[in-house]
Amino acid sequence: MGHIKLTESLREEELKKIEEIKRAAEKTIQEKKEDFEKELSRLESTKAEELENEMKTLRKINLSLEKLKAKEKILKAEKALEERIFRLMPQALEKFVKDSKDVFDKLAAELPKTNYDDVYVNKKDAEKAAKLFSSAVIHQDSAISEGIRAVAENGLFEAENTLETRFQTAKDNIFREVLKQIYERVTKNTVS
Repeated sequence: MGHIKLTESLREEELKKIEEIKRAAEKTIQEKKEDFEKELSRLESTKAEELENEMKTLRKINLSLEKLKAKEKILKAEKALEERIFRLMPQALEKFVKDSKDVFDKLAAELPKTNYDDVYVNKKDAEKAAKLFSSAVIHQDSAISEGIRAVAENGLFEAENTLETRFQTAKDNIFREVLKQIYERVTKNTVS
């Protein structure tokens, strides 16, 4: 679970930076507004153009602040989503394994056909692996819940087809798509 702590730490640092930038931007906006009001009451038409430029700057700063707020919302949503995915992943994996028969056979059948030197499997699949890969040395690997990791050509070729790698790939793809949709909604609602 070191990955979660690292991700969380990086997010927390980015949220702190965003908060600092946000405070500085809000302070700048307030100072600029006060300066603008003083300048407006003091000056007449000759300074109107200058003041308009200041207002454009304020609008840009305000837009930047809104973008920072949107990014902050995205980071918070991303963190909550990742936490939920990691909480639910073990349950989903366990249910999948219970509901699926012959998962090992299906995953092993998808490997490229070659003479493997070493095959790594879960303890319960060692006997099946020995039959399927009779010329390979079978290693028991408790990190593999279902599936197989096979090495050929003295380590030059490695194939891995495990539930863990499939879930990681699926999680990454789903996570990217969800974040994209969150970002689109947040920026649409913030910028509008």
